[in-house]
Amino acid sequence: MSIVTYKKQTRINKRLLVRLTGSFLVLSGLVVSLYIFSPLLLWEIYIAPRTVSDALIKPVPDHAIVSQARLANFLSSKVYAQDLDNASNWYPGSHQQANPTTSAFTIDIPKLDIKNAEVSTTDDDLTKHLVNFAGTCTPPAIGNCVIFGHSTLPQLYNPNDYRTIFAHILSLSVGDLIQVHIQNVTYTYKVFSLIVVEPDDTTVLNQATDESMLTIITCVPPGTTWKRLVIKSRLQTL
Repeated sequence: MSIVTYKKQTRINKRLLVRLTGSFLVLSGLVVSLYIFSPLLLWEIYIAPRTVSDALIKPVPDHAIVSQARLANFLSSKVYAQDLDNASNWYPGSHQQANPTTSAFTIDIPKLDIKNAEVSTTDDDLTKHLVNFAGTCTPPAIGNCVIFGHSTLPQLYNPNDYRTIFAHILSLSVGDLIQVHIQNVTYTYKVFSLIVVEPDDTTVLNQATDESMLTIITCVPPGTTWKRLVIKSRLQTL
């Protein structure tokens, strides 16, 4: 007489499997969203308030109120529409023919671990180097030496790509140092101001008459071209 055994088969609950799959996809979406938008949240909560001047204008002037017409005008403007890989498009009306004393120099920003970043005074391609904006002085001359460079989301930072070189620039603060190497001489600048301005605010290009300043300008919040972060530094003398 043969013995018959029965083995209980475990059936996968399809409804449970669907629920688990859906939960996994939702969780994955949340993780990806946090990864992408965390720099913007950090900007709104921590960085933006730190770059706002304490000297507020009261009452608010009319030109500071963004109307629907003004917004439409901005969206159709050259500042918004043009290729920002070309530094001459950042402030089109202010771009001038320059006669620099050197074709290029380099800068170090120890706080950001940036070393020997090339700054061109003759070429406007921001994908190949930083750019000393034409019409502004070259260090260590008296005036305002304005340097443009790209920023992006910190997660996309590549030390060998000038399109991401300022990805961590929001960690800079007053007192940090910027070193300029030009014609075998090193000059040290100390940061004294960080402000955020509109992309068409040309006052950041104003020249000093009694000191040497170095100004770095990049786009913020990271990964956008919405505003401009302006970091001003002053030449330190021995």
